[in-house]
Amino acid sequence: MAKRKADRTDDEIIDAIIRAHGIKTQAARIIGCSRSTLDEYIKTRPAVAGAYEEAHQILIDAAESVLFQKALIEKDGQSLRYLLDVKGRERGYGKTEHSVEVSGPGGGLVIYVPDDGSGPVDPA
Repeated sequence: MAKRKADRTDDEIIDAIIRAHGIKTQAARIIGCSRSTLDEYIKTRPAVAGAYEEAHQILIDAAESVLFQKALIEKDGQSLRYLLDVKGRERGYGKTEHSVEVSGPGGGLVIYVPDDGSGPVDPA
């Protein structure tokens, strides 16, 4: 006979969360309940909530490690850009809410004149 909600101990729920690496659907399957019941355990049982948060952070850390490997070791440009967008915001990387439009006189093209005095560069 399946255990009722009240019969599950914190230790059983925590063990399922750890075994499922913080993935709620999998943890719920392990203990034989619905995901919403697991959410209720997490909301109402401080020890379970702490275990879930810890497992969740470990999962995120593992994903960041893979991203780090791809971005910096394998030199994957898309992964590197994502890493900078997310982790480098305080240094000015990432998407901003401001945009700047640059145009020449009357909304026309911008003419670039090199410092060496060689004259304007044709943008075409």
